[in-house]
Amino acid sequence: MNRRLASPTPTPACTTPHDRLVAAARLAAPNLPTAVDNALHAVSLAEPAALQRALRDQLAAHAGPALVAGTLDRRLVLIKRRHKAERGAARWVAADLSGKAHQTRAWPAWTSRDAHLHLDRPQSWLSHASLDDQAVYRLTRPRVLLVALYHPEHFPLPRFPLAISDLARAARAALLGQVSLLDMQLGVALEDILDAVTTRRPDVLGISATFGQHDLMVRLLDTVIALPTRPLIVAGGSLTKTSCRVDQVVRLDQDRDWHLDRAAMWRRLCALGLRRCLFGVESGVDSVLERFNKETTGEQTHSPSGACRRSACRPGSPTSPSTTS
Repeated sequence: MNRRLASPTPTPACTTPHDRLVAAARLAAPNLPTAVDNALHAVSLAEPAALQRALRDQLAAHAGPALVAGTLDRRLVLIKRRHKAERGAARWVAADLSGKAHQTRAWPAWTSRDAHLHLDRPQSWLSHASLDDQAVYRLTRPRVLLVALYHPEHFPLPRFPLAISDLARAARAALLGQVSLLDMQLGVALEDILDAVTTRRPDVLGISATFGQHDLMVRLLDTVIALPTRPLIVAGGSLTKTSCRVDQVVRLDQDRDWHLDRAAMWRRLCALGLRRCLFGVESGVDSVLERFNKETTGEQTHSPSGACRRSACRPGSPTSPSTTS
């Protein structure tokens, strides 16, 4: 960040992030109607894309566009004014909605390199600023969409994928493009994700998938592959590793020949280089397994270890499948 001091501009007395949002809007467009103040006070600050859309809609006739970046606790709002500054760089208003001074933010190196971003008052949370085209591009690209797949009929209790939240926070803290999240555990349907992939056209698609979601992953990837321009795909979660249900090792309703065939299969896999296989058992208690709709029993969850030993695959060893709960 290139810090350039100018004549002081009084900083409004604001006590809440919404007060600061309205103050920033009014600094960018002093003649805003009072109705805009009320509308901005009602906007949720939790989702950057939604906040950016609200600013676009409310300020369309007065200022803009607006950019939203940073994490929830250090949300950064930049609103373009309707005139140009020296050297042709667009004049903006920059507001840190936390109320902390801009100079306390860990700005990425690109903001100061070649003077891409200037702040007139870095010692304040509210400042006039100059951004060149490169700065605007870095604040808006890449467009990253992080999704978490989920089958509520298979797993009635949500298992929150904290990884996509951690990734989103890291990218936002570094002011790296724009990040959106869609989590099927929070009421999002697969069709919503497919629509977002086809209409938003993200540059990067991150997918979190775990056990029992193979069909969702296939439908999502089929849609992505059909796009004329495909995003970079980054997949994570237990579905992207070698995994197996415990009833593919031991089945109480199957005979001896079935189990001998399975034992031979595990020996072949180990001989071919299998080093680890995750067995998701969740619990050894029948009532809990019923609640998770696992369609297995507590007895089955304890059986794979013995079966692997008898197949010459020692559970937990570097050269054999392992069981996880």
